[in-house]
Amino acid sequence: MFDINLEHGTNISPIIYSLEDWEKGPVSILPFREAVEKESVVI
Repeated sequence: MFDINLEHGTNISPIIYSLEDWEKGPVSILPFREAVEKESVVI
């Protein structure tokens, strides 16, 4: 990730949650989750 950020002048930081936490944990009610689901790219 560091090489990509350096090469492109970006600051991409992965945020990792288990599927269970994503769907049922505290993050499931945060605006962050809504933004990720709206703006993310499936890979």
